[in-house]
Amino acid sequence: YGGCNQQAINHCDRDFVAQPGAGQAIWAYNFVTRAFVQVTASVKADNPFGISFAGNAVGRVNITSNSSVLQNGTIVNPSGTTTITASGGSFTQTNNATILSNNLTLTSRDSIGTASSAVKATLTPGAQLNVVTGSDGINLDITGSARVVALRADQSPGAYGDVKVQASGSLEAVVTGAPNVVGRNITLV
Repeated sequence: YGGCNQQAINHCDRDFVAQPGAGQAIWAYNFVTRAFVQVTASVKADNPFGISFAGNAVGRVNITSNSSVLQNGTIVNPSGTTTITASGGSFTQTNNATILSNNLTLTSRDSIGTASSAVKATLTPGAQLNVVTGSDGINLDITGSARVVALRADQSPGAYGDVKVQASGSLEAVVTGAPNVVGRNITLV
């Protein structure tokens, strides 16, 4: 330390600062002993995307969400299997949405469709239909016939939902060893 050399107290060597009347200068400094950084990031998860199949005779569409699924558009998979799972909510469609599939499996915690808006699907010949949901029920509008594996609105403990299916063709039960249709009020038209 070279001192203040008889100069003003703020001109001391190595940034020391002398206090008026003090016989020495003090070098005060602060240093960080702890720090905290919080980073928040998000991703827009509802961007539209298109799917096109090429090269295979049979396609498979598999949509899985830990929340609700809202279909806004058309799924065309006439010779394959379409599976939509909404494990944390419902599966619903906008007015212009529809599904064209051979086999169709819909699974959700709460509902498939709503009381006022049915899920619309066209099933090709020989299609299997497997729909399982909770106490908010099932509302389907099917064009074509289906072999029914399950239409079950019984996934909420101790509660049953309504099952409403309107089909332009026949609904035929597949032997599974369990009841094919389970619900509070069942309407098959």
